[in-house]
Amino acid sequence: MSQPSYPKNNIGRELIPVTITNQTGRQKLYIDVRGTTDADNPEHKWYHLSNVDGTVELCTPSSKTSYSIEINSDTQTIQLPRLASLRLYFSFDNPLYFVVGENGIPNSPNGTNDGWDYHTLYDFIEMTWVIDPEIKTIEQNSLGGNTSQVDFFGFPMSLSLTGDDGSGKPVTMQSGFSTGGLRDKIFKDLLSMPDPWNKLVVSDSDFNYRALCPYHGMEADVFPRTQLDKYIDEVWKHYAVDTLTCSVEGVSYEGIVNNDILTFKPVQGDADPIKFKKPSTWDVYLNGPNPDIPTKPANAIMAMLQAGFLRSTLMVSSSLPDCDTTKFYQNEPINLYAKTIHKYGTDGKAYAFGFDDVCSQSSVSILYNPTSARITLLEF
Repeated sequence: MSQPSYPKNNIGRELIPVTITNQTGRQKLYIDVRGTTDADNPEHKWYHLSNVDGTVELCTPSSKTSYSIEINSDTQTIQLPRLASLRLYFSFDNPLYFVVGENGIPNSPNGTNDGWDYHTLYDFIEMTWVIDPEIKTIEQNSLGGNTSQVDFFGFPMSLSLTGDDGSGKPVTMQSGFSTGGLRDKIFKDLLSMPDPWNKLVVSDSDFNYRALCPYHGMEADVFPRTQLDKYIDEVWKHYAVDTLTCSVEGVSYEGIVNNDILTFKPVQGDADPIKFKKPSTWDVYLNGPNPDIPTKPANAIMAMLQAGFLRSTLMVSSSLPDCDTTKFYQNEPINLYAKTIHKYGTDGKAYAFGFDDVCSQSSVSILYNPTSARITLLEF
């Protein structure tokens, strides 16, 4: 199927319509959209949306700025430009403020510590739209998107992308959350949990602004930096006598702990061994154990290890990854933040930690030749 014909914006970037529907009942909605024209070399190539027609402006260094556009209707269509690493921030009552570094790359708003955005209700969606003229198949023109709770949960949104599937057939893909009323349920569940999980909720008087992920909870000093230490020790002791297996890019590896180093050696062939130091609780929640050399196979194993730790499956299965979802969040220590978010996500899928896409459990959708998108801010 041929690539659609797209209108273009002021810097020659293709545009698709994105319809935003606000079902929350709250008024004074702001949207802040930014992304880069070069994901590999983003410095001084980061742009922000300056109006709903798709016009963009270059992000320039600033100690405090806002790119928010006020949305005055319950339904608003914006033109989304083709950019990589897109973030679409939505905030109520107040615009979001942040710093743009000397390299022209904007920081994320800060909802972890008491600052500009701490008392603002907001959340975001991630997208990446890439057109690669070197690819001659339908994959030449791809759009991926997801709701994300990797950093925090603010309010539930539904993301719908329309385009083609890998075979060229028309498709609409929906992810995120599906029904109204979930925000109150999620916060009720989190607040009813034992310490330290209930401490992740950022509240002011009777209103809950957001629930922080565990590593942001550590930054805010409400979640212990030793929370997983005992489990990490148990896993390392277990695999000092047992073997952890995985396969990456057709190479089978066996992992054994020796002198506190988990080393994965290829079963056959001359692939290099991959080594991991025993991680801290912070390491595990942030991205998993760090390999000594971050090669592509090492990063793939790091992702599987994080998923195993945060789903508490490493002591019940010696194979990476274990994709039996009936085992997830069943064994202590249970990641109650991730378990709660997945409970309410569409088809049980969500992005509750960085490598939640292991075993296809994340909320990401990817399609080709995109034609439109729809974002619904669901009733609380």
